[in-house]
Amino acid sequence: MRDIAYEQALMRHRRKMLRILNEYGQENTNTWTERDLLAIQRALQVYIEAFIGMARYFVQQKYQLTVSQSREALDELKNRGDLPAEQHD
Repeated sequence: MRDIAYEQALMRHRRKMLRILNEYGQENTNTWTERDLLAIQRALQVYIEAFIGMARYFVQQKYQLTVSQSREALDELKNRGDLPAEQHD
């Protein structure tokens, strides 16, 4: 069963983390503090977790498959043609 609230939450997290990362990308890296580096690391972590969550959710919704490991979701999407090989790599 499709979970619209879950989908929207994932997309919100993704957009927010991309905005934060893009803001840091406009700055001079020589001025970054330890706090900045930790913020960047956290934003990347949340972005990656949202991507993995979306992959697992998509595999479950489209193919009625439950994968136990995140990599399995990405492999399944590649094998079924939903994720291009270059993006998978």
